Amino acid sequence: MFDNIGGKIKGLAMVVCWIGIIASVIGAIALWVSTETFWPGFGVLAAGAVSSWLGSLFTYGFGEIIDQLTALNNKSNPHTPSTTSSLFATTSVATQSTSSPVYSGPTWTCSNCKEKNPISKGFCTSCGTQRK
Repeated sequence: MFDNIGGKIKGLAMVVCWIGIIASVIGAIALWVSTETFWPGFGVLAAGAVSSWLGSLFTYGFGEIIDQLTALNNKSNPHTPSTTSSLFATTSVATQSTSSPVYSGPTWTCSNCKEKNPISKGFCTSCGTQRK
């Protein structure tokens, strides 16, 4: 349910946009049939479609921000679960990795688990111990 939240928000934004556009088309047709004048129906059509699109654009952008932040978090901390919901994770961080990651730059060794970590990290990426 809580997996891929950004994708679900973006999907919802597209659905809401199309529902708004379809509703504005139906409203415009209803005005054209009932009043037989062009401009009120055109106003409903244009304003409804544009406002639906703009509202969905911001919602879609919010979903994209969540996707990008999740990808950035997974890239900078490879031992976290790839899903956005860690409430139901049953494995510990220490058991998720069976081999040490390879770092190309300078490293420091954790005093607790002997894992090699990049010098830029203040905490061990395996067990979470603070660098000394």
